[in-house]
Amino acid sequence: LVVNSGGPPRGAALDVTDDDVEAAVALLLLSAVRLVRLCRPHLEASGRGRVIAITSSAVKEPIDGLALSNAVRPGLTGWLKTVARELGPAGVTVNTVAPGRVDTARLREVYPGGPSDADLASIPLRRLGAPRELGDVVCFLASDRAAYVTGATIAVDGGLTRGLL
Repeated sequence: LVVNSGGPPRGAALDVTDDDVEAAVALLLLSAVRLVRLCRPHLEASGRGRVIAITSSAVKEPIDGLALSNAVRPGLTGWLKTVARELGPAGVTVNTVAPGRVDTARLREVYPGGPSDADLASIPLRRLGAPRELGDVVCFLASDRAAYVTGATIAVDGGLTRGLL
């Protein structure tokens, strides 16, 4: 099961409305809770189920101007970490992938003019990620080779986030 819901609109933390917050929670958290709950019997019955959620580097380091993403995505990550512990005995792994700046429609929505030279310079690899690179990590996590990886958040961000874990 791959959970990927896009993202909420840009905005400053003090400018969001209650409706904005509720919409972001519905989009990012509640949709995942419902989907995992719906698929749970099938995941457990398989004895090797996989749940992989695409989140954002914002779960490791907040991104200026993306207040709703910064607030809600870490909650999703925490919920999925809990699910990993609950479904582990059934052989189900649960992981998240935290992409940084990957060349997608979402990036073009967040950065309409494209990333600036300064944005690219902040990425140690000095480039955007390719969707294929993100997909390769998802494929690994879905494979039997990742059967002992669960509860993890894997950054696919070219080294952008500065945190150690």
